[in-house]
Amino acid sequence: MSYRLSPSETVGEGLRRILIEEVDAAVGYTRDPEMDVHEAVHQLRKRMKGARALVQLVRGSLPERRKENQRYRDIGRHVSEARDAASIVEAFNVMLDELPLDRATALEPVHEALRERREALTATLQIRDRLAWCGGELLKAPPATNRLRLRSDGWEAIEYGLRHWYRRGRRLWRRAAEEATTELLHEWRKCAKYHLYHLRLLADIDPGAMQWRLDRTGALEDLLGDEHDLAVLETVLPELAVTVSARQAGQRELGLRRARLQETAIAGGADVYRASPKKFLNELEAAWRSWRDSASPAVHPIE
Repeated sequence: MSYRLSPSETVGEGLRRILIEEVDAAVGYTRDPEMDVHEAVHQLRKRMKGARALVQLVRGSLPERRKENQRYRDIGRHVSEARDAASIVEAFNVMLDELPLDRATALEPVHEALRERREALTATLQIRDRLAWCGGELLKAPPATNRLRLRSDGWEAIEYGLRHWYRRGRRLWRRAAEEATTELLHEWRKCAKYHLYHLRLLADIDPGAMQWRLDRTGALEDLLGDEHDLAVLETVLPELAVTVSARQAGQRELGLRRARLQETAIAGGADVYRASPKKFLNELEAAWRSWRDSASPAVHPIE
């Protein structure tokens, strides 16, 4: 099916279905010899984030939430270094494409050094072996949601998780407007990502309004993701075997681009977090209950 809850399922049933789909897809990526190794790592980590977002959504109703979240986090971290090496090259490519030719040419030594670093790490980390380990870990035990029932179902099962990640993201957005530190932006990005996944799960409750939310939250998460990749790149830059002038040019361009990304993300946060947590939850709850009611079979009186 898809990463969406269905009105024909209880929350627990939908959660189990989607989590099984995420895990099965992740295992498939670890076993596909034809898939580019960097793409396999990327797709695996996306599925682990999707699994964690499910667990976080029902954080108030799933007894083994911490254990299950840690499981998927640790599997994703097993290949995180390889993904970081690839993602900073991708982020650097985007930055180069937006620069004038003369400024982009000055950064070509840095570009080449980053590509060489990515390939060296690919060989050193034995990524295929790491992928195989991840697949094995996912197959060791079924997800906790297969073994346990949620403490509650329906809107009550998801309300706490929705509120938690929206409210936390909103607070971090406001703090970022005052002082956008790397650590704060990283935490804000995590909140925005969970919020995006949660909106995807609820996309059908009010398609028009939810698509508006999805578009703006997705754009925000992309901005914060690009900013994070460049922040990681800044820590790598001093290690690269390039000339002082190339390194300085890289630092200057990274600083300028990160500042633009931060400014755009903070402005975009006004759309995502314009409503108070109470208003946001009330709007979603009303749409949820209408959606569920409309899917319920009509009960006809006995004549």
